[in-house]
Amino acid sequence: MREQLLIRLRTTDSGDTNAEWMVFDEAGNGIGKPANGPLSALTNHTDDRRVTLLAPGSSFLLTHTEMPTTDRKQIMQALPFALEESLADDPEDLHFVPIYGSKGQTQVAAAVVSHDDINHWLDSLRSVDIEPTCLIPDVLALPLHDAAWTLHVHESEVLIRATANFGFATNLDSLIETIELALNDTDLEIPSRFVVTVFGETDYDLHALEKTGIEVRIETASEPQIAEFAHTLKDQPALNILVGKYGVSRELSQMIKPWRTAAALFMVWLGLQAGLMIWEHNQLQTQHALMDEEITHIYKDSFPGSSRIVNARVQMERKLKELRQSGGAQDNGFLELLAIGGRTLNGFKQIELNGAQYRNNELTLELSADNLQRLDQFKQALDKTGKLSVELQSASSRDNVVIGRIVIQEGEGS
Repeated sequence: MREQLLIRLRTTDSGDTNAEWMVFDEAGNGIGKPANGPLSALTNHTDDRRVTLLAPGSSFLLTHTEMPTTDRKQIMQALPFALEESLADDPEDLHFVPIYGSKGQTQVAAAVVSHDDINHWLDSLRSVDIEPTCLIPDVLALPLHDAAWTLHVHESEVLIRATANFGFATNLDSLIETIELALNDTDLEIPSRFVVTVFGETDYDLHALEKTGIEVRIETASEPQIAEFAHTLKDQPALNILVGKYGVSRELSQMIKPWRTAAALFMVWLGLQAGLMIWEHNQLQTQHALMDEEITHIYKDSFPGSSRIVNARVQMERKLKELRQSGGAQDNGFLELLAIGGRTLNGFKQIELNGAQYRNNELTLELSADNLQRLDQFKQALDKTGKLSVELQSASSRDNVVIGRIVIQEGEGS
Protein backbone atom coordinates (compact mmCIF):
# COMPACT_ATOMS: atom_id res chain seq x y z
CA MET A 1 0.00 0.00 0.00
CA ARG A 2 1.09 3.56 -0.66
CA GLU A 3 1.46 6.25 1.93
CA GLN A 4 -1.61 8.38 2.49
CA LEU A 5 -1.90 12.14 2.48
CA LEU A 6 -4.95 13.07 4.55
CA ILE A 7 -6.25 16.59 3.89
CA ARG A 8 -9.04 18.28 5.80
CA LEU A 9 -10.56 21.39 4.20
CA ARG A 10 -11.81 24.34 6.20
CA THR A 11 -13.40 27.61 5.16
CA THR A 12 -12.03 30.74 6.82
CA ASP A 13 -14.19 33.64 8.03
CA SER A 14 -13.17 35.52 4.86
CA GLY A 15 -14.46 32.69 2.67
CA ASP A 16 -11.02 31.39 1.63
CA THR A 17 -10.27 27.65 1.58
CA ASN A 18 -7.66 26.59 4.10
CA ALA A 19 -6.38 23.12 4.91
CA GLU A 20 -4.94 20.88 7.60
CA TRP A 21 -2.93 17.84 6.52
CA MET A 22 -0.75 14.98 7.66
CA VAL A 23 1.07 12.06 6.00
CA PHE A 24 0.53 8.47 7.21
CA ASP A 25 2.29 5.22 6.37
CA GLU A 26 0.64 1.99 5.24
CA ALA A 27 -0.18 1.03 8.85
CA GLY A 28 -1.85 4.37 9.60
CA ASN A 29 1.05 5.75 11.65
CA GLY A 30 1.76 9.43 11.31
CA ILE A 31 4.88 10.59 9.48
CA GLY A 32 6.01 13.90 10.90
CA LYS A 33 3.59 16.37 12.44
CA PRO A 34 0.29 17.77 11.20
CA ALA A 35 0.45 21.08 9.37
CA ASN A 36 -2.04 23.69 8.25
CA GLY A 37 -2.11 26.62 5.90
CA PRO A 38 -3.08 27.57 2.35
CA LEU A 39 -3.45 24.81 -0.23
CA SER A 40 -0.42 26.10 -2.12
CA ALA A 41 1.76 24.76 0.71
CA LEU A 42 0.71 21.20 -0.24
CA THR A 43 2.43 21.18 -3.63
CA ASN A 44 5.43 19.11 -2.53
CA HIS A 45 3.53 16.68 -0.30
CA THR A 46 1.68 14.54 -2.85
CA ASP A 47 4.53 12.57 -4.52
CA ASP A 48 3.01 9.12 -5.20
CA ARG A 49 0.74 9.17 -2.16
CA ARG A 50 -2.91 8.28 -2.04
CA VAL A 51 -4.85 11.48 -1.29
CA THR A 52 -7.94 11.37 0.94
CA LEU A 53 -9.96 14.55 1.33
CA LEU A 54 -12.12 15.29 4.38
CA ALA A 55 -14.78 17.88 3.53
CA PRO A 56 -16.85 19.94 6.00
CA GLY A 57 -19.70 17.85 7.38
CA SER A 58 -21.89 20.96 7.52
CA SER A 59 -22.07 20.86 3.69
CA PHE A 60 -23.70 17.41 3.64
CA LEU A 61 -27.16 16.07 4.31
CA LEU A 62 -26.81 12.58 5.80
CA THR A 63 -30.20 10.91 5.87
CA HIS A 64 -32.08 7.70 5.06
CA THR A 65 -35.29 6.61 3.37
CA GLU A 66 -37.33 3.51 2.58
CA MET A 67 -37.07 2.30 -1.03
CA PRO A 68 -39.55 0.00 -2.80
CA THR A 69 -36.73 -2.05 -4.34
CA THR A 70 -33.36 -3.54 -3.46
CA ASP A 71 -31.98 -3.23 -6.99
CA ARG A 72 -29.05 -0.81 -6.74
CA LYS A 73 -29.46 0.67 -10.21
CA GLN A 74 -33.13 1.42 -9.55
CA ILE A 75 -32.28 2.86 -6.12
CA MET A 76 -29.76 5.23 -7.68
CA GLN A 77 -32.37 6.44 -10.16
CA ALA A 78 -35.17 6.81 -7.60
CA LEU A 79 -33.19 8.24 -4.68
CA PRO A 80 -33.49 11.97 -5.67
CA PHE A 81 -37.27 11.63 -5.90
CA ALA A 82 -37.54 9.72 -2.62
CA LEU A 83 -35.65 12.48 -0.77
CA GLU A 84 -37.11 15.46 -2.66
CA GLU A 85 -39.33 16.67 0.22
CA SER A 86 -36.34 16.92 2.59
CA LEU A 87 -34.16 18.87 0.13
CA ALA A 88 -33.72 22.63 0.15
CA ASP A 89 -32.24 22.72 -3.36
CA ASP A 90 -33.23 21.41 -6.77
CA PRO A 91 -32.27 17.69 -7.06
CA GLU A 92 -30.49 18.47 -10.35
CA ASP A 93 -28.05 20.66 -8.40
CA LEU A 94 -27.20 17.88 -5.94
CA HIS A 95 -25.01 14.76 -5.90
CA PHE A 96 -26.59 11.67 -4.29
CA VAL A 97 -24.54 8.79 -2.87
CA PRO A 98 -26.54 5.80 -1.57
CA ILE A 99 -25.18 3.80 1.36
CA TYR A 100 -26.50 0.27 1.03
CA GLY A 101 -27.36 -1.88 4.01
CA SER A 102 -27.41 -5.65 4.26
CA LYS A 103 -28.76 -7.72 1.38
CA GLY A 104 -32.55 -7.50 1.09
CA GLN A 105 -32.79 -4.42 3.32
CA THR A 106 -35.11 -1.77 1.87
CA GLN A 107 -33.92 1.13 4.05
CA VAL A 108 -31.14 3.05 2.29
CA ALA A 109 -28.92 5.68 3.88
CA ALA A 110 -27.65 8.49 1.69
CA ALA A 111 -25.20 11.37 1.56
CA VAL A 112 -26.32 14.45 -0.36
CA VAL A 113 -24.07 17.37 -1.30
CA SER A 114 -24.26 20.13 -3.90
CA HIS A 115 -22.32 19.87 -7.16
CA ASP A 116 -21.07 23.41 -6.53
CA ASP A 117 -19.40 22.35 -3.26
CA ILE A 118 -17.75 19.27 -4.77
CA ASN A 119 -16.48 21.20 -7.78
CA HIS A 120 -15.17 23.96 -5.53
CA TRP A 121 -13.22 21.48 -3.39
CA LEU A 122 -11.83 19.57 -6.38
CA ASP A 123 -10.94 22.73 -8.32
CA SER A 124 -9.15 24.12 -5.24
CA LEU A 125 -6.98 20.98 -5.06
CA ARG A 126 -6.44 20.77 -8.81
CA SER A 127 -5.13 24.32 -8.76
CA VAL A 128 -2.11 22.91 -6.86
CA ASP A 129 -1.98 19.67 -8.95
CA ILE A 130 -3.66 17.43 -6.36
CA GLU A 131 -6.21 14.83 -7.43
CA PRO A 132 -7.93 13.10 -4.46
CA THR A 133 -8.90 9.44 -4.73
CA CYS A 134 -11.42 9.63 -1.90
CA LEU A 135 -13.70 12.38 -0.52
CA ILE A 136 -15.38 11.80 2.85
CA PRO A 137 -17.61 13.98 5.10
CA ASP A 138 -15.42 14.73 8.13
CA VAL A 139 -18.20 13.72 10.57
CA LEU A 140 -17.97 10.14 9.24
CA ALA A 141 -14.27 10.02 10.16
CA LEU A 142 -15.07 10.15 13.89
CA PRO A 143 -14.70 6.86 15.76
CA LEU A 144 -17.80 4.79 16.51
CA HIS A 145 -18.70 3.69 20.05
CA ASP A 146 -21.29 1.08 21.04
CA ALA A 147 -24.60 2.68 22.11
CA ALA A 148 -22.92 6.10 22.22
CA TRP A 149 -22.57 9.26 20.16
CA THR A 150 -19.07 10.59 19.49
CA LEU A 151 -18.41 14.33 19.79
CA HIS A 152 -15.21 16.14 18.75
CA VAL A 153 -14.80 19.64 20.15
CA HIS A 154 -12.16 21.84 18.54
CA GLU A 155 -12.27 25.58 19.27
CA SER A 156 -15.92 26.56 18.60
CA GLU A 157 -16.63 23.69 16.19
CA VAL A 158 -18.36 20.46 17.23
CA LEU A 159 -18.50 17.34 15.04
CA ILE A 160 -21.02 14.65 16.03
CA ARG A 161 -21.29 11.06 14.80
CA ALA A 162 -24.41 9.20 15.89
CA THR A 163 -24.31 6.06 13.73
CA ALA A 164 -22.16 4.49 11.02
CA ASN A 165 -23.91 6.59 8.35
CA PHE A 166 -25.26 9.61 10.25
CA GLY A 167 -23.54 12.62 11.76
CA PHE A 168 -23.70 16.39 11.74
CA ALA A 169 -21.71 19.50 12.59
CA THR A 170 -22.60 22.45 14.79
CA ASN A 171 -20.95 25.01 17.06
CA LEU A 172 -20.75 25.36 20.82
CA ASP A 173 -23.30 28.20 20.92
CA SER A 174 -26.06 25.95 19.55
CA LEU A 175 -24.77 22.57 20.74
CA ILE A 176 -27.55 21.74 23.24
CA GLU A 177 -30.37 22.80 20.90
CA THR A 178 -28.89 20.81 17.98
CA ILE A 179 -28.39 17.70 20.10
CA GLU A 180 -31.98 17.89 21.42
CA LEU A 181 -33.35 18.18 17.87
CA ALA A 182 -31.37 15.12 16.83
CA LEU A 183 -32.56 13.16 19.86
CA ASN A 184 -36.16 13.91 18.89
CA ASP A 185 -35.62 12.08 15.58
CA THR A 186 -37.71 8.96 16.16
CA ASP A 187 -35.58 6.97 13.69
CA LEU A 188 -32.47 7.31 15.87
CA GLU A 189 -31.81 5.18 18.93
CA ILE A 190 -31.25 7.25 22.08
CA PRO A 191 -27.58 6.78 23.07
CA SER A 192 -26.60 5.62 26.54
CA ARG A 193 -23.82 8.21 26.70
CA PHE A 194 -21.95 10.97 24.87
CA VAL A 195 -18.22 10.37 24.38
CA VAL A 196 -16.72 13.86 24.08
CA THR A 197 -13.10 14.41 23.03
CA VAL A 198 -11.72 17.92 23.44
CA PHE A 199 -8.86 19.03 21.19
CA GLY A 200 -7.08 21.98 22.78
CA GLU A 201 -8.85 24.04 25.41
CA THR A 202 -12.41 25.29 25.77
CA ASP A 203 -14.28 27.45 28.29
CA TYR A 204 -17.56 25.81 27.41
CA ASP A 205 -19.16 23.68 30.16
CA LEU A 206 -19.62 20.40 28.29
CA HIS A 207 -21.33 18.88 31.33
CA ALA A 208 -24.33 20.95 30.23
CA LEU A 209 -25.03 18.04 27.88
CA GLU A 210 -26.25 16.14 30.94
CA LYS A 211 -29.43 18.27 30.73
CA THR A 212 -30.52 15.85 28.01
CA GLY A 213 -30.62 13.06 30.59
CA ILE A 214 -27.74 11.21 28.94
CA GLU A 215 -24.42 10.34 30.57
CA VAL A 216 -21.48 12.46 29.41
CA ARG A 217 -17.90 11.18 29.29
CA ILE A 218 -15.33 13.91 28.59
CA GLU A 219 -11.71 13.25 27.70
CA THR A 220 -8.82 15.37 26.51
CA ALA A 221 -7.29 14.32 23.20
CA SER A 222 -3.89 12.63 23.37
CA GLU A 223 -3.14 13.13 19.68
CA PRO A 224 -4.07 15.62 16.92
CA GLN A 225 -7.59 15.41 15.58
CA ILE A 226 -6.43 14.58 12.06
CA ALA A 227 -4.46 11.61 13.46
CA GLU A 228 -7.61 10.24 15.09
CA PHE A 229 -9.41 10.65 11.77
CA ALA A 230 -6.71 8.54 10.10
CA HIS A 231 -6.99 5.76 12.70
CA THR A 232 -10.77 5.62 12.23
CA LEU A 233 -10.53 5.47 8.43
CA LYS A 234 -7.95 2.67 8.68
CA ASP A 235 -10.17 0.51 10.91
CA GLN A 236 -13.59 1.24 9.37
CA PRO A 237 -14.79 1.24 5.74
CA ALA A 238 -15.16 4.79 4.47
CA LEU A 239 -17.93 6.33 2.38
CA ASN A 240 -16.40 7.76 -0.80
CA ILE A 241 -18.39 10.65 -2.30
CA LEU A 242 -16.35 10.47 -5.51
CA VAL A 243 -18.63 8.08 -7.39
CA GLY A 244 -20.65 8.42 -10.56
CA LYS A 245 -19.57 11.41 -12.63
CA TYR A 246 -16.86 12.22 -10.08
CA GLY A 247 -15.37 8.73 -9.98
CA VAL A 248 -15.07 7.33 -13.50
CA SER A 249 -12.55 9.79 -14.96
CA ARG A 250 -10.49 9.63 -11.80
CA GLU A 251 -10.30 5.84 -11.93
CA LEU A 252 -9.39 5.91 -15.60
CA SER A 253 -6.59 8.41 -15.12
CA GLN A 254 -5.07 6.44 -12.27
CA MET A 255 -5.24 3.11 -14.11
CA ILE A 256 -4.00 4.22 -17.53
CA LYS A 257 -1.36 6.75 -16.60
CA PRO A 258 0.98 4.51 -14.54
CA TRP A 259 0.51 1.26 -16.46
CA ARG A 260 -0.26 0.65 -20.11
CA THR A 261 -1.21 -2.92 -19.26
CA ALA A 262 -3.85 -1.66 -16.85
CA ALA A 263 -5.28 0.50 -19.63
CA ALA A 264 -5.52 -2.53 -21.92
CA LEU A 265 -7.24 -4.52 -19.20
CA PHE A 266 -9.66 -1.67 -18.74
CA MET A 267 -10.58 -1.79 -22.44
CA VAL A 268 -11.31 -5.51 -22.04
CA TRP A 269 -13.46 -4.72 -19.03
CA LEU A 270 -15.21 -2.01 -21.05
CA GLY A 271 -16.07 -4.57 -23.72
CA LEU A 272 -17.48 -6.88 -21.08
CA GLN A 273 -19.53 -4.02 -19.69
CA ALA A 274 -20.93 -3.30 -23.16
CA GLY A 275 -21.97 -6.93 -23.46
CA LEU A 276 -23.51 -6.77 -20.02
CA MET A 277 -25.47 -3.65 -20.98
CA ILE A 278 -26.85 -5.41 -24.07
CA TRP A 279 -27.89 -8.35 -21.91
CA GLU A 280 -29.50 -6.02 -19.35
CA HIS A 281 -31.32 -4.20 -22.18
CA ASN A 282 -32.80 -7.50 -23.34
CA GLN A 283 -33.75 -8.33 -19.77
CA LEU A 284 -35.46 -4.95 -19.37
CA GLN A 285 -37.41 -5.49 -22.56
CA THR A 286 -38.60 -8.84 -21.22
CA GLN A 287 -39.54 -7.23 -17.91
CA HIS A 288 -41.37 -4.46 -19.77
CA ALA A 289 -43.47 -7.03 -21.62
CA LEU A 290 -44.25 -8.83 -18.37
CA MET A 291 -45.23 -5.52 -16.73
CA ASP A 292 -47.60 -4.74 -19.59
CA GLU A 293 -49.25 -8.14 -19.08
CA GLU A 294 -49.52 -7.48 -15.35
CA ILE A 295 -51.03 -4.01 -15.94
CA THR A 296 -53.61 -5.53 -18.28
CA HIS A 297 -54.44 -8.16 -15.67
CA ILE A 298 -54.83 -5.52 -12.91
CA TYR A 299 -56.94 -3.36 -15.20
CA LYS A 300 -59.33 -6.25 -15.91
CA ASP A 301 -59.62 -7.00 -12.19
CA SER A 302 -60.18 -3.32 -11.30
CA PHE A 303 -62.63 -2.54 -14.12
CA PRO A 304 -64.36 -5.84 -14.98
CA GLY A 305 -66.91 -4.03 -17.11
CA SER A 306 -64.28 -2.98 -19.67
CA SER A 307 -64.46 -5.26 -22.69
CA ARG A 308 -62.06 -3.52 -25.11
CA ILE A 309 -58.48 -3.04 -23.92
CA VAL A 310 -56.13 -1.32 -26.37
CA ASN A 311 -53.56 0.27 -24.05
CA ALA A 312 -54.10 -0.80 -20.44
CA ARG A 313 -51.65 1.74 -19.03
CA VAL A 314 -53.34 4.73 -20.70
CA GLN A 315 -56.84 3.43 -19.95
CA MET A 316 -55.90 2.89 -16.28
CA GLU A 317 -54.60 6.48 -16.02
CA ARG A 318 -57.83 7.78 -17.59
CA LYS A 319 -59.98 5.82 -15.13
CA LEU A 320 -57.93 7.04 -12.18
CA LYS A 321 -58.30 10.61 -13.38
CA GLU A 322 -62.08 10.17 -13.48
CA LEU A 323 -62.04 8.80 -9.93
CA ARG A 324 -59.95 11.74 -8.68
CA GLN A 325 -62.32 14.24 -10.30
CA SER A 326 -65.24 12.61 -8.50
CA GLY A 327 -63.60 13.01 -5.09
CA GLY A 328 -65.02 16.46 -4.28
CA ALA A 329 -67.29 15.16 -1.51
CA GLN A 330 -64.31 13.75 0.36
CA ASP A 331 -62.56 17.13 0.08
CA ASN A 332 -65.60 18.82 1.65
CA GLY A 333 -65.51 16.34 4.55
CA PHE A 334 -61.84 17.11 5.12
CA LEU A 335 -62.41 20.87 5.12
CA GLU A 336 -65.29 20.57 7.60
CA LEU A 337 -63.28 18.41 10.01
CA LEU A 338 -60.30 20.74 9.69
CA ALA A 339 -62.44 23.82 10.37
CA ILE A 340 -64.02 22.35 13.53
CA GLY A 341 -60.69 21.05 14.79
CA GLY A 342 -58.97 24.38 14.12
CA ARG A 343 -61.62 26.46 15.90
CA THR A 344 -61.48 24.18 18.93
CA LEU A 345 -57.67 24.15 19.01
CA ASN A 346 -57.60 27.97 19.14
CA GLY A 347 -58.92 27.73 22.71
CA PHE A 348 -55.93 25.65 23.85
CA LYS A 349 -52.78 27.77 23.71
CA GLN A 350 -50.77 25.08 25.55
CA ILE A 351 -51.34 22.57 22.73
CA GLU A 352 -49.20 22.68 19.59
CA LEU A 353 -50.19 21.11 16.26
CA ASN A 354 -47.27 19.14 14.83
CA GLY A 355 -49.00 17.60 11.81
CA ALA A 356 -52.28 16.46 10.26
CA GLN A 357 -53.28 13.67 7.90
CA TYR A 358 -56.61 12.95 6.18
CA ARG A 359 -57.33 9.41 5.04
CA ASN A 360 -60.46 7.24 4.76
CA ASN A 361 -62.69 10.10 5.98
CA GLU A 362 -60.61 10.43 9.17
CA LEU A 363 -58.54 13.46 10.21
CA THR A 364 -55.55 12.50 12.36
CA LEU A 365 -53.98 15.32 14.41
CA GLU A 366 -50.42 15.01 15.75
CA LEU A 367 -50.27 17.18 18.91
CA SER A 368 -47.90 18.06 21.74
CA ALA A 369 -48.98 19.47 25.11
CA ASP A 370 -47.63 20.14 28.58
CA ASN A 371 -49.61 17.25 30.10
CA LEU A 372 -52.02 14.44 29.23
CA GLN A 373 -54.95 16.16 30.94
CA ARG A 374 -54.67 19.02 28.43
CA LEU A 375 -55.05 16.61 25.51
CA ASP A 376 -58.06 14.98 27.21
CA GLN A 377 -59.66 18.41 27.70
CA PHE A 378 -59.17 19.11 23.99
CA LYS A 379 -60.80 15.77 23.13
CA GLN A 380 -63.77 16.56 25.38
CA ALA A 381 -64.15 19.97 23.74
CA LEU A 382 -64.33 18.28 20.32
CA ASP A 383 -66.90 15.82 21.68
CA LYS A 384 -69.09 18.70 22.86
CA THR A 385 -69.55 19.92 19.28
CA GLY A 386 -71.95 16.99 18.88
CA LYS A 387 -70.86 16.50 15.27
CA LEU A 388 -67.79 14.35 15.63
CA SER A 389 -66.54 10.98 16.75
CA VAL A 390 -63.26 11.61 18.56
CA GLU A 391 -60.65 9.12 19.74
CA LEU A 392 -57.40 9.79 21.63
CA GLN A 393 -55.49 7.09 19.79
CA SER A 394 -52.09 7.33 21.51
CA ALA A 395 -50.09 9.43 23.94
CA SER A 396 -46.50 9.29 25.18
CA SER A 397 -44.31 11.54 27.30
CA ARG A 398 -40.76 12.69 26.55
CA ASP A 399 -38.76 15.49 28.17
CA ASN A 400 -41.83 16.85 30.03
CA VAL A 401 -43.81 17.05 26.77
CA VAL A 402 -46.76 14.79 25.96
CA ILE A 403 -47.02 13.72 22.31
CA GLY A 404 -50.51 12.58 21.33
CA ARG A 405 -52.55 11.51 18.33
CA ILE A 406 -56.26 12.31 18.07
CA VAL A 407 -58.43 10.83 15.30
CA ILE A 408 -61.57 12.77 14.26
CA GLN A 409 -64.36 11.66 11.95
CA GLU A 410 -67.91 12.72 11.25
CA GLY A 411 -70.49 11.08 13.50
CA GLU A 412 -72.13 11.32 16.90
CA GLY A 413 -69.91 12.49 19.75
CA SER A 414 -68.59 9.82 22.12
